[in-house]
Amino acid sequence: MWGSYRHCVGIDRALTISPDNPIALQAKNDFENACRKKLELSCNNFKELTGYSPLEIPQYVNKLLDDGTAAFNKHDWDEAIKITSEILKLDPNNSVAYANRSGAFANKKMLKESLGDGNISVRLNPDLAIGYQNRGYALELMGNKKDAALDYEIACRLKLEIGCSSLQRFTQ
Repeated sequence: MWGSYRHCVGIDRALTISPDNPIALQAKNDFENACRKKLELSCNNFKELTGYSPLEIPQYVNKLLDDGTAAFNKHDWDEAIKITSEILKLDPNNSVAYANRSGAFANKKMLKESLGDGNISVRLNPDLAIGYQNRGYALELMGNKKDAALDYEIACRLKLEIGCSSLQRFTQ
C-alpha cells in the first residue's frame, strides 16, 4: 500500500541515494497530487519526504527567498545559488529567484548562466527591476556595455536605487 510509512521511508532513501530516481520521484509526485485532492495520508507522506506539505509550498518558498537574500547579502554566492535553485524546483516561474540566482552567478563570473537566468526573470516579470539590474551586470561583465546600460536604465526607471547608481556610473 502506497500510504504506509515503510514505503515513504523507502522513497526517501531512494531520493537520498539518487535524487533523480524516476520511480521515487513519481511516487513523490503521486503523493503531492493526491494531497492536493485532499487525501490526508498522501499529505502526511509528502511531508514526511520533504519536510513540508504541498499546501505549504508558498510559505516555504517565501522562507527560502528570505534565506537566499540573506546568503546573497553575505556574498555567499554558492549558498544563494543552492537556495534559489531549490526555490525553482518548487516554483519554476519564480522571477525573483531567477533574478537573485542571476546576480549570484554573475558574482561568481558564471556569465552564461547569469545571463540566462536574467533573461528568464525579465521574461517572467517585465516589471521586476532587479531582473534588469542583474542581467545588466552580467552584460557589463561580458563587455556588452550598450545593453548593460539599457538594462540599468530600465532598472532605474522601475525605481531600483542600485539601477540608478549603475546607470550613473555608466554615463560618467
